[in-house]
Amino acid sequence: ATVHVAAGGHYRGVFVLPSVLRPGMERLLTNLAARYEITLLSGDTEKDRGSFEALFVEKSRVNFNQTPLDKLAFIGALRQSGKSVMMVGDGLNDAGALKQSDVGVAVVQKIGSFSPASDVIVEGSRMPRLDRILSFARSSSRIVRLGFGFSALYNLVGISIAAAGVLSPLTCAILMPLSSIFIVCFACTATTLAAWGAGLQTENISTDTTTCRQWAPAFEPCP
Repeated sequence: ATVHVAAGGHYRGVFVLPSVLRPGMERLLTNLAARYEITLLSGDTEKDRGSFEALFVEKSRVNFNQTPLDKLAFIGALRQSGKSVMMVGDGLNDAGALKQSDVGVAVVQKIGSFSPASDVIVEGSRMPRLDRILSFARSSSRIVRLGFGFSALYNLVGISIAAAGVLSPLTCAILMPLSSIFIVCFACTATTLAAWGAGLQTENISTDTTTCRQWAPAFEPCP
């Protein structure tokens, strides 16, 4: 971006603000392109095409001069062709596309700030971890299916044993709730391991004065 400055009717100078990607975005795009089809829909002009095309693999598409209606129509066409679409946007001009997609991800500077209607809100500094989040989501989906499978198998075996009269009613009454306990323990353990495997370990939040004032200025006194 270029910002020209004038004061008192006289031209004073110009600020040239280069477009800089967040650290880790190159790795993110490479990892996403290995599994998904990626398209850039940008409202900017063609002047940055060369730098962006260098970041995207050959099968990715890079489209500039896109209006909100263009983005909306593009995602609508993808969905009509039977594809599942996740839209990632950071501005109000992306609101329609975020709503139109199967999963809309709004990128904001602060989680508590205003953002367009979306399914997911991601702080900008966390964006380089998007591939890990998607990996964790796939693992979580498998865990849910396994949980249903284990529960169905447990209950099928339990009902068969109870119908055969092998166990007393008291024993059956004790064993049946154990299925719920097992599924809960399995889900919690498997989800935790999946989060660690995806590199989404819980981060410790510093308790120094600066961080405290940033996160909780109105709730409790800072040290």
